[in-house]
Amino acid sequence: MNMKSSFESFLFITALVILLLLFFSNFTVVIFFLLAFFVVYRISGSNKRYILNSFIIGCIIVIGFYFYWLEFYGNEYYLGSFSDDYYYDKIWSEGFIDRYGINLFKLNEFLNGIEPDLGYLHNSKGYVAFVIILRYISSFLDGYHTMIPRIINILFLALSSYYCSKIAYHYTKKEEIRKPVFLSVFFNPVMIFNSSHVFRDTIVAFVIVYIFYLLMSNKSLIKYILVFFLIVILYYFRSAAAFTTIFVVLILSIRAKSIKKLIILSSLIFAIVVYFFLSDYVSILFQQADSYTQLNVERMGNLGSKIFSLPLIIGIVPRLIFLIFTPVPNLSSFHQFYVSISAILQVIYFPYLFWGMLKNKINPSLMFTFLLLFMGIALSTATFRHVMMYLPFGITITVISYYTGTLKFASQKYLNTILILFVVFGGSILFALNY
Repeated sequence: MNMKSSFESFLFITALVILLLLFFSNFTVVIFFLLAFFVVYRISGSNKRYILNSFIIGCIIVIGFYFYWLEFYGNEYYLGSFSDDYYYDKIWSEGFIDRYGINLFKLNEFLNGIEPDLGYLHNSKGYVAFVIILRYISSFLDGYHTMIPRIINILFLALSSYYCSKIAYHYTKKEEIRKPVFLSVFFNPVMIFNSSHVFRDTIVAFVIVYIFYLLMSNKSLIKYILVFFLIVILYYFRSAAAFTTIFVVLILSIRAKSIKKLIILSSLIFAIVVYFFLSDYVSILFQQADSYTQLNVERMGNLGSKIFSLPLIIGIVPRLIFLIFTPVPNLSSFHQFYVSISAILQVIYFPYLFWGMLKNKINPSLMFTFLLLFMGIALSTATFRHVMMYLPFGITITVISYYTGTLKFASQKYLNTILILFVVFGGSILFALNY
């Protein structure tokens, strides 16, 4: 950055720090913001000011949603009710330090005290522990505030976007591709909306992206050791994601120039690993997937319920297509409209994504990783939070496809692809409604 840019950034940061103090009266929030800012400053370098500016704008969006919930729903959490972020921030972490200090081995006992067997059944004790650690660090400063994990989420979103830009550059060697990839991932409405809450999904997405980045080239024993520890961490944040990421590691570890060979070899090795080491765990995952299907039937309204009521063998295509149009555009409230912009973007992006993969414009490992994550979410949870696991890869593929000249925007081929997508979507709806 030149001197003028640096001075402008300094003034902007100073103003934001003052706003944080005025809004939240908590120095701990400011300290965590400055630490996160420093990390982003280090990765942004001298010629990537857009990364730093994006992080600052992201923090402003976090503040906006904080007061949005407070104004319209009575507290600062998602929908103002007892959602996951409320439970992570309050029920499952508050009071732990007073009873056990930082002894996380007592987490099961603490959770069981909240609800019988919760310590055993809880599927994200890692993120609960993460929030507890933030509370512990904050106890030495000006106390804990819910803005702290939200700012950290924006940091991890910036890191995910940064490594996606490096992945895109690695496969294209086009320097100009890095900025659009970063901005497209970071400012995707679903990505930044989920990151504005006390949700685990942003960190889960970052870990998967970073593991892919580590292993896409120059593999070494040290990298595999680091990947092993990251998968262990991922297991305690979201066990199903850890299981899927093992498959991603296999994909990246196999040298295959064609997607067909890659699928065959990685699937064979994965099947052997599952049979001998993970068979019990796989049965649990299938039970979880089935429970999510039943939950989706209840919570997704008339259309979503009909699609998820279809037997899996004939419901695969409707579920895949439905996820492309998720979150369904909705004008009933600002936050629903904001999130549903992602569905509009997904439809606009789809021709580039589809033809980029079909014409082998995309590296097989990157393509297979996206398809694995996309299909895994479509056939199980299909929620707007979990799409964060595949969206960074899908967006990266889309931008690569655009920059490698797959097709022109609004061309006949582009418009025909959109038309076919809507026809298949409409056919899926009719099939589900009349099944």
